[in-house]
Amino acid sequence: MATIYDVARLAGVSPGTVSNALNHAGKVAPETEKRILEAIEQVKYVPNRMARSLKTNRSRSIFVIAEDVRAFPAPRILDGISEYCHEAGYDLTLFNLRISPEIRNFDYGLYLGTQRFRQDLAAALAQAKSLHTCAVIYAGIYPRDMGNVFPPLDIPVAFCYTYSHGLPSVNCNDYTGARLAAEQLLKTGHRKIGVILGKTDALPTRRRLSGFADALGERGVTLPPEYVAGGEGWSYEDGRKACRRLLCLPDRPTAIFSMSDVMAAGAVHAAQDAGLCVPDDLSVHGYDNYEGLSFFRPALTTIEMPLGEIGRRGAQLAISLSEGRAPEKTDVLVECRLLERASVAPPGKG
Repeated sequence: MATIYDVARLAGVSPGTVSNALNHAGKVAPETEKRILEAIEQVKYVPNRMARSLKTNRSRSIFVIAEDVRAFPAPRILDGISEYCHEAGYDLTLFNLRISPEIRNFDYGLYLGTQRFRQDLAAALAQAKSLHTCAVIYAGIYPRDMGNVFPPLDIPVAFCYTYSHGLPSVNCNDYTGARLAAEQLLKTGHRKIGVILGKTDALPTRRRLSGFADALGERGVTLPPEYVAGGEGWSYEDGRKACRRLLCLPDRPTAIFSMSDVMAAGAVHAAQDAGLCVPDDLSVHGYDNYEGLSFFRPALTTIEMPLGEIGRRGAQLAISLSEGRAPEKTDVLVECRLLERASVAPPGKG
């Protein structure tokens, strides 16, 4: 394995000059830095960041606690974290809590209060401390307040897709995301619009319903109570049941906004079971841009949550704090994006 001395010998400089170039410390002439970089590539030298952190008493390692790497929306958030840390020259250590098998009926808050979760979280934080990491990123799979379960730390911590009051967090702006969905349906000509709720007590449900209703109200369109269905969960069957209820109304909606793509898929199939064509007889608008439905037909018009950007911004917060730089804002909301596809059309098209 090549050493810093091999690089110095090939570049014709001292090991200290190589170190200065790698750490951006002191002044290294551009032509000298170029020779050093060429020598590093030639001998395939890999800097030992652990040794560097011991010498400088400053780690360049971020510890990521993921609630579950398999669950939506974790993969894209973790990819964003990894991408930003790589660009910034930081190493990553990942600890997977694997909470999904323990969750029943989307009762995340209930599981977070269990002894098992507290023990798993304590084990993750103990490992973070033992590795002398400079910051912790907690990557959630469901936005809710972690303040009652996340203990105080003596190193910086940032939350992605969840939050703890008083600590830095990055989430998507569900209020404005739902407004985009309402505006799209209104622009297409719909006025009788139903809503399929996610789990009623969930923060995303409340924010999305608020944004959607506000956007309708500003255009003089009401959202009757009977046009609001669901609220039990976020599953395919929840969407299917809710859509059946809406289709049984004497004056049924011409369009439905579903608060998740999985529920939207259930709604589409419920409409098809009732002999309706989507979107000719009923438009269905989803939310979240779930990758597992990329081959679903008709392709769902939806709201894309900026999951990768949430990860990047979370890593940026954590690194800024670890370097002693106070970020401009610590409660960050990233904007969503409308994706127009085939499941929405003007009313009465067929």
